[in-house]
Amino acid sequence: MSNPAIRGLQLVNLDVRALALEHGATPETLRGNECAAVIPPKDSWSTEHMLIKNVPASLPDQIISYSVINLLKKIDKAIILGATLPQELLQPDELQLFLEDMCAKYGR
Repeated sequence: MSNPAIRGLQLVNLDVRALALEHGATPETLRGNECAAVIPPKDSWSTEHMLIKNVPASLPDQIISYSVINLLKKIDKAIILGATLPQELLQPDELQLFLEDMCAKYGR
């Protein structure tokens, strides 16, 4: 199996596109380097950039929450951790602590 985090990101990307379409928005893959200033240039997750047009006001928060929670679930499932995961999006500081705890508990 490929890297569970990368595979999880690929699957969440597809799910976010479907979510956008369900809400009448239009996801679009960007081919340029428009996001270079905000994305680490050497990480493989940053190789695909997405723009979502015609976004309803409620969709960005829904996409963020969905993406974080489901990425964690997909990684957990791929590496068969069986970890207890948050069901709702944590605040940034809480999420950071959660991820650090996960790394300490399950990391090598």
